Amino acid sequence: MQNRPHATEQTDTARSATETGPGGASSKNTTPSDTVSLTDGAARLKRLEQTLTSVPVVDQARVAAIKKQLHEGRYEVDAEKVAQKLLDFEQAFGGKLKA
Repeated sequence: MQNRPHATEQTDTARSATETGPGGASSKNTTPSDTVSLTDGAARLKRLEQTLTSVPVVDQARVAAIKKQLHEGRYEVDAEKVAQKLLDFEQAFGGKLKA
């Protein structure tokens, strides 16, 4: 992933304002335009939101498998794996870990 300080997008209104002048006549001169600047973090959040819309909220097959293991007394928790996932999550969201 590239770290860009800002991603700038020109709005449709601003784009059409630079393409046509008053009364809809074509204009080549530069006119002020509205722009929207997204920080790198905001752009990442937008991509994450788009990705999450395609993921089911609950993995029903996994829930069923874990329920079966619990019922049969075979479910085991890997404490090392859980701890590592917690650390990974904290670091992914910019958390500062205290030593």
